[in-house]
Amino acid sequence: MVHAMTAEERPAWAARLQAEREARGWNKAEMARRLRRARGHPRGPTASLVRQILDWEKGKNLPRDWRQAYATAFELDDQDPKTNHRIEVVFTDGADDSAEP
Repeated sequence: MVHAMTAEERPAWAARLQAEREARGWNKAEMARRLRRARGHPRGPTASLVRQILDWEKGKNLPRDWRQAYATAFELDDQDPKTNHRIEVVFTDGADDSAEP
């Protein structure tokens, strides 16, 4: 039997991804569109990416390959010390960054 993660068990980085998205008033479909655009693929289906965003925000796995796209979509510059800290905080919680057992 698979144990569903509760909100209290969800990694801090997953809650931060959701909070950053919601602070901008974006739903998951809008986040998917912005991530695709940030990766240079502004057109195309987003349903699969929306499902991934849902899993990421649940803390199922860390979207390492999407870090730069999130930084771009959230307008956080990895090279700017002022905003780099914000993107680092979004993607880490000071512990192991995977939800894998």
